[in-house]
Amino acid sequence: MRRREQRDQAGSLIRKSRVLEKAEALFWQKGYESTTIKDIASACGCRPANIYNYFKSKEDILYGVINDITSQAVDLVKPLGEDETTSPVQLLRSLIKTHFRFLASMKQTIVFITDTGLRDLSPEHRRAIISLRKTYDDVLLKILRRGRKSGDFADIDERIVGYLIPSLIVRSNVWFSAKGRLTAEEISDIIFRLVYLGIKPRNDSAAYAVDRLPASDAS
Repeated sequence: MRRREQRDQAGSLIRKSRVLEKAEALFWQKGYESTTIKDIASACGCRPANIYNYFKSKEDILYGVINDITSQAVDLVKPLGEDETTSPVQLLRSLIKTHFRFLASMKQTIVFITDTGLRDLSPEHRRAIISLRKTYDDVLLKILRRGRKSGDFADIDERIVGYLIPSLIVRSNVWFSAKGRLTAEEISDIIFRLVYLGIKPRNDSAAYAVDRLPASDAS
């Protein structure tokens, strides 16, 4: 009986994942407002009633899509906020490269929907995603504040810089192509260098010179 329950649970997760995958593609192709539960069911090869076995509404599906990618991104960077030994410069580099690589591994459609779909969520679901994003923001702010305090970063406005960095990462994934001239690794390194050059102390003797940074990640 227990094995059967485990198989049923695994099958349910697979089916739920398929609904999210098909819905994400439709939200991109037709727009969230124009996509119906019937459209999603048709793409999944099932009846509309079957969708309600996993989701309460179309909005609930959108929340599932956004929550999934946001949770994964937060889980990847969270350990960086708990690292008290690695230099802030290297932590910042790891955060930028980790976040960009993760998004680059996803389809551009889901990255775009996650970035723009917040307005279509219910107040409750919107608060849940904002709370997740705050966890990410707190990790980044902690790194920036440590760097400012240690002298690795200039006297910056951490809040503004903390908004700019993820925006740069997300927007860069809108145009990035794995078939392009540069790899995800190379693009993420350019983003880091651009950010670091903008926030490093003007007194070069007190800063990490970009050309002296190790090529490998701290992570």
